[in-house]
Amino acid sequence: MQFRQFVSALGTLFFVIAMLPTAAGAETVDVAIVLAADVSRSIDDEEFHLQRQGYAAAVTSPRFLRAVQSGQRGAVALCLLEWASADQQAVVVKWMVIRDGEGASEFAKILLETPRSFEGRTAIGAGIDFASAQLDADGVTAERRIIDISGDGTSNSGRSETTARDEAVAKGITINGLAIINEKTGGTPETFLYDK
Repeated sequence: MQFRQFVSALGTLFFVIAMLPTAAGAETVDVAIVLAADVSRSIDDEEFHLQRQGYAAAVTSPRFLRAVQSGQRGAVALCLLEWASADQQAVVVKWMVIRDGEGASEFAKILLETPRSFEGRTAIGAGIDFASAQLDADGVTAERRIIDISGDGTSNSGRSETTARDEAVAKGITINGLAIINEKTGGTPETFLYDK
């Protein structure tokens, strides 16, 4: 997947998420989104930078910011984590509330300056579990909770990704998959189609 395709896919996904209607109530943000990036061994330097730069470009894009500001609360909470093996998950950018370009730029700056966390096996289930735990943490209140997971391969470590997905969905979490497809991995779009 080329950089522009990745950014376009992310931008479209963020736009759709931010435009979803929200119910009236005590929510402090319209939506809380965990960006969960694969950094397993199959992710080479090019794909790693594709993910980091793609997320940074999407978060700071005018289209995304317009969508955020048109929401009921005019705010989206974002965090970014990286995952690899079953015991390798880390928060790269802690929860930040994005309301405008300044907040988005700060998020992107941290993201682009932080070194890669891991290079282990591929434990998609553990990545989903860790992302779900971030959504359950104190400090972020939103009616809609979403995990956007990106990666390029199938699970070969940890517990079943379908079990992790089903448990997250049962808690009301939406999971979106963004597959990194290229000739090196032989991946297929079905690998990361977690929408349910």
